[in-house]
Amino acid sequence: MARKKHLQDVCAEDMELIDASLRGSSTKDYNPTYANYDFKVAIKCKNQKQKEFLNALKNDDKQICIGVGAAGSGKSYISLAYALSMLKNSYGKYKNIVIVIPTALAGHPSMNIGFLPGTYEDKIQNFIAADNYTFEKILTDSGIYSSKQIVEGLVRNGIIRYEIVSYLRGRTFADSLILLNECENLNKDEMLLTLTRVGENSKLILTGDTRQCDRGDIVTKKSSGIEHAISKLGELDEVSITTFTKEDVVRNPLITKILDAWDE
Repeated sequence: MARKKHLQDVCAEDMELIDASLRGSSTKDYNPTYANYDFKVAIKCKNQKQKEFLNALKNDDKQICIGVGAAGSGKSYISLAYALSMLKNSYGKYKNIVIVIPTALAGHPSMNIGFLPGTYEDKIQNFIAADNYTFEKILTDSGIYSSKQIVEGLVRNGIIRYEIVSYLRGRTFADSLILLNECENLNKDEMLLTLTRVGENSKLILTGDTRQCDRGDIVTKKSSGIEHAISKLGELDEVSITTFTKEDVVRNPLITKILDAWDE
């Protein structure tokens, strides 16, 4: 019992699944949906730009929402918090969260440590860790102390799904919230591929910071997918664009000072 005392926010059905997992067995009749998870999400915007972005996300007429700009401005946090809240509050409109992973590695190619061992799931762990951590932080900030167990359950049961950009061709995601963080690492073709995966009753959310692009081919060929999307799609009624500046940084005041010094 001691190991379960902090799981008071997990519903009875998911607790049954956790118990089965601890016993090394499974429950045949378990039928997970977003409604089986007892959590709430409290989204507290820290500045006007975050409010502007959140309002765009809440607008059902906006099927594609883009948030671009300075690191540390809360773009990913707001988009992931919105997605979690809609699992509970959309009355079944959105069945799952699909997170598209751009598998570009940070830094110069000489920093690459080579191929990662293991299964497909093993290989993508480093790419999904940041978003999973943010999901957990969102729930913790909302007063949920079993945040890690809830996120693990949502991922395990396919309610939160991770997809690789390279494997998107031929896919369509309906009744889904589709999120792509670090979108600066997609070129024009990859961005178009992602944009055209949006199915019926779905919303696509893109966040990124163009100055953090880690791909030399995008820089040298000037083939930034997000910049091209903004220039070509910005006038569409179904698209919203929110631009964050260094004045909107909320993570740590030091980041603003770093950006100011870097640009001098």
